[in-house]
Amino acid sequence: MGETQMNNWLRHFGAGGKNVIIFKNGISAQIGQYEYEMNENAGGQRFNIYVGAKGDWINKGDGGWINWAMTGNYDKRGNYVHFN
Repeated sequence: MGETQMNNWLRHFGAGGKNVIIFKNGISAQIGQYEYEMNENAGGQRFNIYVGAKGDWINKGDGGWINWAMTGNYDKRGNYVHFN
């Protein structure tokens, strides 16, 4: 459920080429810059959605797709993501 919903959110909030990154609530992360944040629920789990992401982001926890996802203009290396 969470993965499918994250894909739906990426398509919706990333429309028009927006940079978007989603973290499962509770994941330790270094958060970069963003235009606005939303909190959503899927399958009993909370997710933080950052729209208009910029700069450097680091997932300090499990890097699996069920814990974070992103779309837009970015470079990803392991648990590090840089949005242009």
